[in-house]
Amino acid sequence: MRRAFGIVVALVLVSGLGLAPAAPVGAVQPPITVEVTNPIAWDLSDYIIEFRNAALLLGPADYIDIMFPADADPGTVTSVTVTAPATVTTYVVIGTSLRIRLADGEAIEGGADVAIVVADVTNPGPCTHILCVGTSTASQVCSDEGEPEVVATHELTMTADAADRGMAIDVTGESPYRAGKVVGIRAEANAGYRFVNWTAAPEVVFDDAGAAETTFVMPDEAVTVTARFESVSTYTVTLAADPLTGGVATDEAGTGVHEAGATVPIEAVAASGYRFVDWTAAPEVEFGNADAVETNFVMPDEAVTVTANFVAVRELTISSTGGGRVTAPGEGKFIYDAGERVGLAAVADDGYEFAGWTGDAAAVADPDSVSTTIVVDRDHSVTASFVETPPAATGCFIATAVYGTSGAERIDVLREFRDVVLMESEAGFRFVTWYYRASPPIAEFLAGSELLRTFTGEFLVNPVVWMVEATATMWQAS
Repeated sequence: MRRAFGIVVALVLVSGLGLAPAAPVGAVQPPITVEVTNPIAWDLSDYIIEFRNAALLLGPADYIDIMFPADADPGTVTSVTVTAPATVTTYVVIGTSLRIRLADGEAIEGGADVAIVVADVTNPGPCTHILCVGTSTASQVCSDEGEPEVVATHELTMTADAADRGMAIDVTGESPYRAGKVVGIRAEANAGYRFVNWTAAPEVVFDDAGAAETTFVMPDEAVTVTARFESVSTYTVTLAADPLTGGVATDEAGTGVHEAGATVPIEAVAASGYRFVDWTAAPEVEFGNADAVETNFVMPDEAVTVTANFVAVRELTISSTGGGRVTAPGEGKFIYDAGERVGLAAVADDGYEFAGWTGDAAAVADPDSVSTTIVVDRDHSVTASFVETPPAATGCFIATAVYGTSGAERIDVLREFRDVVLMESEAGFRFVTWYYRASPPIAEFLAGSELLRTFTGEFLVNPVVWMVEATATMWQAS
């Protein structure tokens, strides 16, 4: 066999631990002939020793010794790989040699193609080497003396069928490559184009020639791999907000240009004081969900303007005083669309009565009504006010005792002043409440003395009546 295709060396396999029959005493174990390709080949700092159709059986009791030259340092080895149906269990540095054993129960069968890769040997060659196969009792070795062969590598050229259409990328990024290397590649199309397929000169085996990202097997020669692209019709997407101050609308794909039929992701973000309403488009498009802040639509075969619609919102704060509560919409802070009309309703507790809506009462349709409405044209705050219900009038009152009858004309003036003036204020309401409670026993006491009734009328009740009558034009007008 020609040296260009390998060197035939004799390797001696010596039996060990029952893997091969013991040779008779004095007998000579016949040599096993294998074809060695690249007898001392290396790739950078890696030794690659290959056997093709190895006529040997290597078991766990056997070992492989690789002898390095004196200036090499196998102590820097980081890994040993046997590319065969077996794994390495140990490798040990012995001086300037490396001893390799297989894992328990594993073997390299005769007829196998085997490659031994020893990674990261410092100063590995060129050198004369000895390869030994056998047991620890082996006394015979095979040697091969000669110059090492460098593993052939080849350049990979990546290109696109037109520079303006896209890029072809060597993902592995380690060119030049040796034959058989699996190389990762990726195609990236420019706007207005899409990837079609991969071609190569000379031809190679692609994992998937139609996939933008794939792999191929490096041939035993330089190769040019080309990404092919084709033009596509694209159309512009314009994103808008209505009103302009309401928020922003974005094309989440970030391009603003899309093919007809493409699914375009979009998102709306409302500004402070606004909320998102829905999406509209001109011309109309098919939205995934027109009411969702984040959705998508199908690109038509023409330019399109997609609008995110927003509405201003306002805050309504509702509370109540003691003695009752607001039942509609409740109490607290509420958000409504600006200009929305909201129903208000209040309920008084036992012993209290509704006194009116206070705060931003001007926005309330009827501030004196327990059930009314408010227009939320801006931020508003209203309070439902309640007062204690005055006790029922029982027995005789001071003025009645003085005048002798509850139908006296001056008593009517006092009643009107009570309803128009006193009952409209908290202080007046409390005075009336106190008067109703304190007056009956005082009136009963006065009823027993004409002198006291006269004195009380002249110096207390009549002056009050005169003052009320004198100011009637003021308080009756209010």
